[in-house]
Amino acid sequence: MTVLRPTIGRSDLEPIVPRVVGRDVEAGEWQCEPLSYVELNPVSGGVYRVTGAGWSLILKVLRHPAGRALPTGEPVPPGWGTDPRHYNYWLREAEILGSDELDDLAGISAPRVFGIVERSSTSRWLWLEDVPGVDVEWSDNRYRAVARRLGQFNGSYVAGRPIPAESSDAFLPTWVADSADAITALANGENLDHPTLARLCPPDVVARVIRLWDERHALFATLARLPQCFAHLDAFGSNLLFRNGEVDARPTVVDWAFAGRAAVGEEIVQLGMLTPIMAMTRVEDGRRVAAAVFDAYLAGLEDAGAACDPDDVALAYSAGAALRWGLVAYRSIAGAIEHEDVAATFEEFYGRPLDEVVDYTAATQEWLLDEADRAYRLASRHQ
Repeated sequence: MTVLRPTIGRSDLEPIVPRVVGRDVEAGEWQCEPLSYVELNPVSGGVYRVTGAGWSLILKVLRHPAGRALPTGEPVPPGWGTDPRHYNYWLREAEILGSDELDDLAGISAPRVFGIVERSSTSRWLWLEDVPGVDVEWSDNRYRAVARRLGQFNGSYVAGRPIPAESSDAFLPTWVADSADAITALANGENLDHPTLARLCPPDVVARVIRLWDERHALFATLARLPQCFAHLDAFGSNLLFRNGEVDARPTVVDWAFAGRAAVGEEIVQLGMLTPIMAMTRVEDGRRVAAAVFDAYLAGLEDAGAACDPDDVALAYSAGAALRWGLVAYRSIAGAIEHEDVAATFEEFYGRPLDEVVDYTAATQEWLLDEADRAYRLASRHQ
């Protein structure tokens, strides 16, 4: 028996394996292997595949974030991730997977849950279906197909399916709040004499970032007045699993840690913008993908019978992208410069040297700030 961290005992598997197999059966011998991914989230204790004779499971470990570090290398602030309204509330995924809210979703599926175990006051183990996903090419048609399914999912709540009562409505405000100290430093010109940060943040970009920061509360208020839905809020490439290679295959969406209430349109930020950005797609191609995703998402909303003004959906899409990713470049790269381990994580995550990541981040930041400009124009209709 080969067991890697965490230590799994036979008593852990005895109640779980029969649920997977569908009959009384002993676990037998098993192996535990960590899934390969760059661990960035301080509430994650890792994701593992546990396999035995005739069965396979995914074990996801959740941990209290106290004493951990943020992706930028900064220590987790006291209380961070412990409020149910916080974007990274450490128990959210356990709570939602332990409910029936993800049963019979429109457009998408969630993995089956075989057990949620309270290991301690600061740890939970989630025993999940090992979805037999296949590798897929992210063609334009796949982007469109997934976007349409996300529109069907979100649109079902506009059309009458109740939004889960405990859903947080504070994802973006609490996410953006993490950047407060960095924006203050940027406004004060701290470290802008460093050649890397000077390249990333020329004066015109600094001015646009500060404007976005200053406009954040007005944008939050406008987003709250738009049609609302229940959303996954992290539906990007690696969280979308496909059981077959068909372009229009129904995706199984994993990692529900950020799920909550959002304006219709926020959902596709991760698909339409983050997915091509993580692949370091050329910005002009990324913009084209983002536009195709938007059009397909509108079709999905229509499929669901959700009557939404396309301009309102565009506002949520653009504002969500700008607020989520347009304020983090300085903070992220400054952290990589200050902390060697953060720089190494960036290089592992993107598979490129840090200098290339900085140049690409500068290009994508211009794109995201253009989305902010679009959001200001569309939001003026609601003033």
